[in-house]
Amino acid sequence: MILQHQAPDHESQLADILSRSSKLPMQEADENMSVASGHIYVLTPDRYLTIVDHGLFVEPPNQPRGLRMPIDHFMRSLAEPASARSVGVIGSGTGNDGTAGLQTIKGVGGVALAQDPQTALYDGMSQAAIDAGVVDRVGGIPDLCSTVVEIANRLKTDPSDGAFSRSDLKGVLTLLSARMGHDFAAYKQGPIGRQ
Repeated sequence: MILQHQAPDHESQLADILSRSSKLPMQEADENMSVASGHIYVLTPDRYLTIVDHGLFVEPPNQPRGLRMPIDHFMRSLAEPASARSVGVIGSGTGNDGTAGLQTIKGVGGVALAQDPQTALYDGMSQAAIDAGVVDRVGGIPDLCSTVVEIANRLKTDPSDGAFSRSDLKGVLTLLSARMGHDFAAYKQGPIGRQ
């Protein structure tokens, strides 16, 4: 998914521009669209994108124009179903949209990446995420792309990626509670799963 900030009345040409240099099929995200592996989806202006199970849902934002955070919105929706398999990347941009989304991804055991502010045209978004302490790796765009490909390849060969499933984790926590009296029910699953 590629999400960017654009004026609500601006017609996006991003999918057309990127399709000229991408080997992967690229299209604008649309209502009730299923997600296909190996495809790139681009968010259109003045919309929020939500992923539920294996489908995309596009909806108008419900916040006033100056308070919209489409990147946070999408990343939060990604973190729930993808859990430790989720990866979020913040690139060039102004403001702090994406920081809370990366925090959510990291909280469920996913990977949070940000463009090195020195290589970004606009450093605000990546610097905000770095300053918030929610980024696992900082790098230039080529480095981040390589990292995403590396993670994707690792998940293809080892889908579990060494992480517990929710039911595995619940079973372990129930056993700890029963045998040792330690109740971890109030803890977030992401950090416990990483430990």
